[in-house]
Amino acid sequence: LENLKTLELLDLQNNEIASFHDLVPLRALPRLTRITIDRNPLTNRPDAGFSLPRLVALLPTLQRVNGARVTSE
Repeated sequence: LENLKTLELLDLQNNEIASFHDLVPLRALPRLTRITIDRNPLTNRPDAGFSLPRLVALLPTLQRVNGARVTSE
């Protein structure tokens, strides 16, 4: 990820992302503002523990997730 410091948009849908641990390396992307992460085990399985506030806490530069604007509410 060292060469992707200016990456702003990342589409990760339909992958095998199963936990927040899989997303930790994305913290190295300081300009990441938009991510698509639906259709993954993390977002599809109720027992996986996905929550938008947790994702935004992990990646605080996010402004949009799965096309929806991130709000402070």
